Amino acid sequence: MSRLTPMAQRVKYWYDIAGTAAERSIAAKESIWVVAQHPSHLVREAWVEPIAVLFGEDPASVVAFMGACRAYMADRLSTMPYKAYLATPEWQETRTAALKRATHKCQLCGATARLNVHHNTYERRGHELDSDLIVLCEGCHMKHHGKIRVAS
Repeated sequence: MSRLTPMAQRVKYWYDIAGTAAERSIAAKESIWVVAQHPSHLVREAWVEPIAVLFGEDPASVVAFMGACRAYMADRLSTMPYKAYLATPEWQETRTAALKRATHKCQLCGATARLNVHHNTYERRGHELDSDLIVLCEGCHMKHHGKIRVAS
């Protein structure tokens, strides 16, 4: 018996509870919302056809709604309070990717303990570019923010 991913389980759940046409429409939208949040565009594209067939939707409508979901999410992430943003799965994934790119080392001194992922800019919060972030150890991060005096 094949195991369903959490995303597939959620889609199956919504399909299973959909009885009326209105419920199927809601279930299709919920399924598209779930899939739209996946960070990989390849995974998102792979789900378009199954959702369209499963719920009797036009694939172009699925793609359009998925785009609207992603736009809403990007807006929500960029406008929510910063501390709330840092608690989102999206930030945790971005942070993990930044640490991996920096080989889990401070990009200034090479330390490997107590690492922070610092925003160089908040301009693209929620969809940061690699260059928007730098990995700093706690000491370098504090120096950057002027909380520790640097000897002259």
